[in-house]
Amino acid sequence: MQTQAVNAAGTRERTPATARFIIEATSFPPNTSISSPTIGQNVSLTRSNTTITVRGTATDSGGSLPGVQSVKVIVENLDHGEYFCGPPGCNSFTDDPNHRWTTAKREVNAALSGTNWTLSVPLFNHSHNYRVTAYAIDRNGKADQSRAVVTFRSTVQ
Repeated sequence: MQTQAVNAAGTRERTPATARFIIEATSFPPNTSISSPTIGQNVSLTRSNTTITVRGTATDSGGSLPGVQSVKVIVENLDHGEYFCGPPGCNSFTDDPNHRWTTAKREVNAALSGTNWTLSVPLFNHSHNYRVTAYAIDRNGKADQSRAVVTFRSTVQ
């Protein structure tokens, strides 16, 4: 962009001011979806195995670097107000490395393979209501602002 000053007598500035800048496109954020569990699903589990696999897809075809870089997942136990924190030992407030839930909100990286993503989550060994939120970040660093959200119930027998 160039600008040039002109005074009341019509005399123009000799050297116009020049500025270069880049306008980033914001119309191509990634898209994220959750395919399992589904909205309102009642997931039936046995007390001996309460781990579920949260699944979905993430796509991105726009921007200067098309493709998905990562998928962030937030799993919240709505009855306890706790969040899944990730790998064993992620909760520093307990001596039990298998207690993988905390009161602090956590975003956990899902495993990404092509456009598919997964995250294994050990749920509590009794029935609860949960909310899963997921969003992709593309290779340009843009996040899916629409965020996929699913609420479901686990029933442990």
